[in-house]
Amino acid sequence: MFRFLCLIIILFVVSGEEVSPRIVKERISLLSFRSGVVLDPEGALESWNSSGVHVCNWTGVKCNNASDHVVQLDLSGLSLRGRISPALANLSSLLVLDLSRNFFEGHIPAELGDLLQLRQLSLSWNLLGGNIPEELGFLHHLVYLDLGSNRLAGDIPVPLFCNGSSSLEYMDLSNNSLTGEIPLKNECKLGALRFLLLWSNRLVGRVPRTLSNSTNLEWLDLESNMLSGELPSEIVRKMPKLQFLYLSYNGFVSHDDSSR
Repeated sequence: MFRFLCLIIILFVVSGEEVSPRIVKERISLLSFRSGVVLDPEGALESWNSSGVHVCNWTGVKCNNASDHVVQLDLSGLSLRGRISPALANLSSLLVLDLSRNFFEGHIPAELGDLLQLRQLSLSWNLLGGNIPEELGFLHHLVYLDLGSNRLAGDIPVPLFCNGSSSLEYMDLSNNSLTGEIPLKNECKLGALRFLLLWSNRLVGRVPRTLSNSTNLEWLDLESNMLSGELPSEIVRKMPKLQFLYLSYNGFVSHDDSSR
């Protein structure tokens, strides 16, 4: 690997392009991701194959000019097909990763949990399957998480609700095949959460009373699951900012035991 890095640096020097070792490492990581893309119908990643184009000028890539690190990768809506490479975890300064509205399949790499600076992770409207990696629950700076409209299955990882970012404002896990209960325990609190979308899954059990601790919640959508029991009154009483509440197509009961 060391010889490979040296060879790439030499090639850049010969071509006259000034680079730092860190951007060389990140270039390798991006090219590894590129190798996992098997179909690029719009030719969006053609610039990635050119040695004469600086990494920071590649389609979808933005860098911090001061640190010379890649801070954003936005390839949304480009009809890309392939698998998401774990090599993206080497982009240690990444703030935004948006691969939504493509045709990526396979599993979400657990290695994405190493992107400790990440603020936005958008992987919605793909063909991703398997379980949600619990490692995503330890992205403590995450503000926006959208994994909706995929083929994800299994239980929602507890860390996503209990050890996750205290800054998390938006969570969309809707339109998947997730099972189990909403893993919000007594010691958990998502105080900054404003949007929680879990509609169209296979979630069971009761709505956790501790959800009422999310006092900034504006939009709660639990529609089309298999939730049951009585809806805690705290959800209305302790959420003064709640504007949109969707609960239909579940198995809720009222005080007189009639289904809702």
